[in-house]
Amino acid sequence: MHFGVAKKALALSMAIMMTVTVFFPSRVVTVGGELDIRTIDQVQYVDPQFDVPFPDDVVNFHVPPDVDIEEMDW
Repeated sequence: MHFGVAKKALALSMAIMMTVTVFFPSRVVTVGGELDIRTIDQVQYVDPQFDVPFPDDVVNFHVPPDVDIEEMDW
């Protein structure tokens, strides 16, 4: 094989590896329960977004001073 052809093939395979997209399921179905009683939960993702900055009201959230907080054991 000619060196130039091998170099081009390597560059092409590297370019293909770098452009692989990640699959994210748009629907998740969970089945649970007893044999005679089944529960089915379905979640449908319409517009999933990643690495989106949190809104200011979430970033700057604080518990109001007049709210009592009780810690509970799990």
